[in-house]
Amino acid sequence: AEGGLMKRIIVIGCPGSGKTTFAKRLAELAKLPIYHLDAIWHKPDKTHIPREEFDGRIREIFKEESWIIDGNYRRTIEMRVEAADTVFLFDLPTKVCLEGALARIGVARADMPWREEELDPAFKQQIESFAENTLPEIYEILGRYENEKKIIIFKSRDEADDFLKNIIPYVDKFLYDIKAIDSEVHKKCTGQDNSVILSNLRFLSDNNCKIEIRYPLVKGYNDGECDKIGEFLSDLKGIVKVKILQYHSFAKSRYQALGMTNTLPNTETTYDDVERAVKVLKNYGLNAVNGMTED
Repeated sequence: AEGGLMKRIIVIGCPGSGKTTFAKRLAELAKLPIYHLDAIWHKPDKTHIPREEFDGRIREIFKEESWIIDGNYRRTIEMRVEAADTVFLFDLPTKVCLEGALARIGVARADMPWREEELDPAFKQQIESFAENTLPEIYEILGRYENEKKIIIFKSRDEADDFLKNIIPYVDKFLYDIKAIDSEVHKKCTGQDNSVILSNLRFLSDNNCKIEIRYPLVKGYNDGECDKIGEFLSDLKGIVKVKILQYHSFAKSRYQALGMTNTLPNTETTYDDVERAVKVLKNYGLNAVNGMTED
């Protein structure tokens, strides 16, 4: 990639290898938008969109200046490699991948529109046959682009973690949004579990990063999370500031203009609401500030 920059990235590899967790952490570190192919392909009712629509949505992503695309879908791997400047391949042992797939059973994930309650036999077979049936084709494709693309292959999750740790010294400060600590409250606000979000924050803290937390305060939704957020953050290293942001409904008109259903909470957060949250968080020894008054 020109100048060593990574702006158009794909992350591929066996399911359960940890590629999605890596992609999310890389997106947070590099401040790049991330797209999960599983979330595009699958519908909540466990059917899927047509291939033509799937391919079209991938090509729409290509038009953006920068992105991370997470997922395999071997039929489209080469078109993504061709559009990317950087490829990360997770080539981990089958046993490790099976353990990874089992570990996420029952966990809500942003990259899937439903919660997996058991390891589907067909999916298990896909993992078990990946090294024999899919990996050789991936290496063949990558071989055709090895002189044009930056290709990084991980043989273990430790190698992936080390790569991320090597990025950290080049970042002065990380901006990190926290909406809730309680998983159910987070799902009420966003529709998604927050386990990976909290795990990524611990990862940054454990690696001595400077972190500015942004807490969007949504009255009636996550305003009861102040103490939990304060307690969680007070145990972490590197939290230099916690900025409480006012929630408003300015985007309501945008939904109307686009003919979309407004999924945002119908509530307003006041200055006094933010001030109360600031006082609570300061009680935990945090440098909490009112985002309504700070430039």
